[in-house]
Amino acid sequence: MLIAWSVLLLLWALVGPAWAAAPDRIEALAPGARLTGQVAYVIDDSRQLGIAQVRDASTQSAFRRPETPLRTLYDERPYWIRVVMQQEGDRGDWVLAMSTTGISDLEFHGPFDVAGAELSEPVKTGLDQPWASRPLQSERFAFRVRLNAPGQYVAYLRVVSKTSQPLTITAFDLPDHMAARQDKRLFDGVTYGILLTLLIYNLALAASFRDRTYVDYVLASAAALMTLVSFNGHGARYLFPHWPAAIEASYVIFPSLWILFGALFARSFLNLPQKAPVFSKLNLLAMAGSVVALVYGLRGEITLAQRINELLSLAGMLTVFVAALLVLARGYRPAAWYIAGQVLLFSSVLTVVMVNWGHLDSPFMLASGLQIGVAAELVVFGIALSSRVRLLQREQSRLETRAASLAKEARTDPLTGLANRTGLAVGAQDVLDLPGNHALMLLDLDRFKPVNDVHGHAAGDAVLVEVARRLAQSVREGDTVARLGGDEFVILFGDAPSRAVLEERAARLQAALREPVAIGPGQTVGIDSSIGVAMAPQDGRTLEQLLLAADTAMYGAKDAGRGRFLFLQAA
Repeated sequence: MLIAWSVLLLLWALVGPAWAAAPDRIEALAPGARLTGQVAYVIDDSRQLGIAQVRDASTQSAFRRPETPLRTLYDERPYWIRVVMQQEGDRGDWVLAMSTTGISDLEFHGPFDVAGAELSEPVKTGLDQPWASRPLQSERFAFRVRLNAPGQYVAYLRVVSKTSQPLTITAFDLPDHMAARQDKRLFDGVTYGILLTLLIYNLALAASFRDRTYVDYVLASAAALMTLVSFNGHGARYLFPHWPAAIEASYVIFPSLWILFGALFARSFLNLPQKAPVFSKLNLLAMAGSVVALVYGLRGEITLAQRINELLSLAGMLTVFVAALLVLARGYRPAAWYIAGQVLLFSSVLTVVMVNWGHLDSPFMLASGLQIGVAAELVVFGIALSSRVRLLQREQSRLETRAASLAKEARTDPLTGLANRTGLAVGAQDVLDLPGNHALMLLDLDRFKPVNDVHGHAAGDAVLVEVARRLAQSVREGDTVARLGGDEFVILFGDAPSRAVLEERAARLQAALREPVAIGPGQTVGIDSSIGVAMAPQDGRTLEQLLLAADTAMYGAKDAGRGRFLFLQAA
């Protein structure tokens, strides 16, 4: 956004807003008629000249034609502009329109005929006047000139601006001027509609995702929209028609907000604090400066606020662009969309400049290229946000997968892949909270220690893995098989069957475990198991109570001769 505002200023400094024409000519746009003449100017250093003194011969000799596009500086000196017109037809109804909407104080005198008679009353308007003072109710200052006979006529404009403004004048006949205004208003309305739709859509996304970057985007886009509204003159017409101070202040306040929220958007979107710490500090300085400019604008110190805005935007243009390139080089792909948005705006502005200087012929781009660029930038930034969200979602999915993997590892025995004591506790909590009967079998392997002593721990591990496999294949889906450690295993049955069925399953499990286990090529070992069975809720309601009960039953089975299973309570 800083780049966008700086490009706006660059365009403003070079050629002025849309509808600008060459500074030393007035062209009639109506077919079948000609209105030719020249523009000359003089700067009133004394700030005391009135129309009578300006028309005096001594002042007339000081007028000169501009060699470069004419514009005001920041010193608030009055510029007197003389427009000499040659009417060739019998009647003419013309409009002289200024290219800018940002003139603080503007007076129109004339036209004067060759005898020196003033054919209409003087008009005083400008940003320091209510909207009702504007002739033709035009967003850009426009003055109607009625000429009822052939001949030469002269009009004068006295211009005072607190900021640097272009002083280009364009001539229309009245119907063409009104048609051009309607076309421009229609296009402005469409553009504003697009921008408002983007704002509402992304505001909804901000509420949905609760992502600060979306909020920054909405704020920056709103400030950009209001900057266009001010520069187009619609702020004066619709927002502050009776409040001249607010009209003038809006020309620096909204750009200051654009710089501020644009810097916030760049900061959060590019993640400058982490990805480009040096540029993050410069970003904070830009935000602080924009707040200072905002304060000056609210206090009515327009010139100083404008100078701060220009300085911040030009410095920000370089720093943010370099920061985006750096972040892109470090692998943050959404930064490419950020850069693309700036390039689109710059391309539109460059097209306007080329048209304005006569290198291209496109009146439409001349009138509307700036808004097209801003709208295109905001659309691309919206795509950039979507790209960022997709990246964050992929990263979130990766983190969730990793977290799930770590959680599973924390609940899983690394050797056998069965649940460990923690995994058993998690599974038991879900099972034991359900109504009904449940059962827990605790298995301890018999004749396992000699396997480790004779064949080594690798052989012992192979036996444990095979035992785990056989147990897992012998239970129902939803039952939990766990290894507590060493050669102790647990099976938790949810919704346990009858005691007789449990006895049958215990016998089948023992038979499966007695099958020889291969520990190497052509080498097997035999093991057996002792099983203790505890029933819930009779023998306990918690996992700890059931484990203790099953452990008691299991040792009872061992004492009875090993290779047996035993319930804690006799039938």
